[in-house]
Amino acid sequence: MKRIVLLVLFLPLANVQSHLCNDVFEQARDNLAVKVDIRDGQLRIHQEASFRVHLLNTMDRAIADIRLEVISPDFESTVTPSPEWRSFPQLQTTRHGGKKEYFTVTLKRKPGVPDGRYEIALRLFNGRQPRMEFKTVELDRAINVSTLPRKVPSLRIDGSITRDEWADAWLCTSFSQDSKSRRYVEVQPSNCGTRLRLAADAETLYAMIPTPETASAESDVLTLLLSSDMDLPPTSILLNLANADLQNAPAGARAVKGPDGIELTLPLQPLGIQKSFLLNVARQRDAHLSYWLGNGASYQNPLVFARLLLPD
Repeated sequence: MKRIVLLVLFLPLANVQSHLCNDVFEQARDNLAVKVDIRDGQLRIHQEASFRVHLLNTMDRAIADIRLEVISPDFESTVTPSPEWRSFPQLQTTRHGGKKEYFTVTLKRKPGVPDGRYEIALRLFNGRQPRMEFKTVELDRAINVSTLPRKVPSLRIDGSITRDEWADAWLCTSFSQDSKSRRYVEVQPSNCGTRLRLAADAETLYAMIPTPETASAESDVLTLLLSSDMDLPPTSILLNLANADLQNAPAGARAVKGPDGIELTLPLQPLGIQKSFLLNVARQRDAHLSYWLGNGASYQNPLVFARLLLPD
């Protein structure tokens, strides 16, 4: 098994760029989503391997010409746009009906290259002016796969939260929010203080949300967005953080509120989930939206979700 590592390269933009071009490249930081869809989190290359690099543009305009370059001393590469990408090389914005598009990347190992750790860079750039770089993403971040810990036998969904029950659970934190203080929407850290701990077994997802600050909120709802596949719309399960009421949850789901937070059990089979699933989390507190991944325009799109593997 080989671990593929992306070497992050940052090339200086030409000084002759116009204000408009700078705006586009600044927007790409928060508004160009990049995802490599590897189901088990491992990209294995024997002599040759292929994978898709998915893109989603949530800027205030289309990207006129976007290309993908593979940089590696160990592999020959070919990069091909999807045959369904009708507007290539333009990547249309979702504001004007754009959708996710993808490149197919094929890597072929060069003669004499041994098994081991490889340096690979995926560079998205302007095809008209190749020195202008939109974004470079580390492979681990673009894949974004984690394995959930198995729930401990002592875990009970009863509202009585103990350290032993959740000590080894997977932590979801560091939420963000949109900021419109500049010419376009930026992503900034949120002060919502949302934390979510997760564990699982083969058929059930377990979650714990510590008691949030809700006293000043008329409405405070946490949304779990789950999908079994990137091409399927997510199921949005709503949890009222004030009273633990659930909406749109599958049969058998249960939430119990205690003095220290809310515990939740969620059957996965009714959602079509077996070995892994895609997840994002959002919190709507009155008029303020915070989200775990993506931005305000993309947080409901499975392309930006994390893939979570169920324990064996």
